Amino acid sequence: MYMRFAAFLAALFLLFAAYSIARLAWAERFFQSAKPADLQRAARLAPLDAAYQYAAGNPRRAVQLNPYFSRAWMALGFDAELRGDFAEAERLLLRAAQVDATLEPRWALANYYLRRGDSARFWSWFRLAAERSHGDRTALFQLAWRMTNDGGEVLRQGIPARRDILASYVHFLLEQEKLDSAAAAAQPLLEIAAPAERNLLLLLCDRLIAAQKAAGALEIWNGMAARGMLPYGKLTPAQGVSLTNSRLETEPLGKAFDWRLLWRAGVHSTWARGSRQIRIELDGREGEQTDLISQAAPVMKGQLYEFSYRFRTEGLSADSGVGWRVYDPAAGRQLAAAGEFLSSPEWKEAKVRFSPTGELVRLELAYQRARGTVRQEGTIVLDGAFRLERAR
Repeated sequence: MYMRFAAFLAALFLLFAAYSIARLAWAERFFQSAKPADLQRAARLAPLDAAYQYAAGNPRRAVQLNPYFSRAWMALGFDAELRGDFAEAERLLLRAAQVDATLEPRWALANYYLRRGDSARFWSWFRLAAERSHGDRTALFQLAWRMTNDGGEVLRQGIPARRDILASYVHFLLEQEKLDSAAAAAQPLLEIAAPAERNLLLLLCDRLIAAQKAAGALEIWNGMAARGMLPYGKLTPAQGVSLTNSRLETEPLGKAFDWRLLWRAGVHSTWARGSRQIRIELDGREGEQTDLISQAAPVMKGQLYEFSYRFRTEGLSADSGVGWRVYDPAAGRQLAAAGEFLSSPEWKEAKVRFSPTGELVRLELAYQRARGTVRQEGTIVLDGAFRLERAR
């Protein structure tokens, strides 16, 4: 008798277990469909599951079942805010952040205080949110700039001194064309930057140079040099140091203040490590007007400068059309050009004098087909003996 009763209880238990498993399986199936009616069915089939109750629109029941369900606390907070009960909304959102230290509750509080115009609490929770952020932080930084248009305040109040966050922020500012703010944000980044940030900082230098913000670009460049992120020393125009890689000891970066070997149709340029030279080959298919190499150089406004170079050529005629020129971005015009074209089978030294109207010039070697000539075929060899000095 006892054995039969025990078997009956066991069978009853197994039947109940099978029913419960089937019920939960159906609840999960309805839950995964995400349709409103199916979410309600899931909540009815699994009334003790906080996630199902929340998804069905019952956040209060969800937090009763699971007091650590932060998303339900946030939903209650948003509902209280919509009703105009701001004290209750704040309490509920703070409760969400209390039980969950991840990004989402902190983000919700930062947004809440933005809507309330409470800058002190906004920055406190924004910074905490930033510390938990990862991946694409665009929305985070956009939120900060909704609070204020003062880049200094955003940096000071909201951006933690963490390498990944600072690098993301500089990238964001570059995309938004906020160059001055990007240059300011790059300063704390430089103090902790790793090699992974080198290209970002060089890109910032390039953008600052293109915008004729020589001082900002120079500060970033020199900061990188001081950190050993560049194979060069600092540029100090006031002390007469304006040229980078003048001896061609290092392969040109092609960025910021270093030499750029400009790839053009019909032109092939290479740096030779052993001889410390740049070779530029023209194959006769180059454009009638073609830039060959260039370098942006920081200078002292109104001073007289002398740019010296050493070269030889192979196969170029006397009217080769290849010559050095100095372009002044501030004036938007060419300042000076070499008096003669490059054409000499033997090593030869030459120079160009100029006086800049701004704090930046661009030294350019270019080809311009001379009237009555065919396009040149030949080679220009530039020795690592460049100088850019204030003339006496």
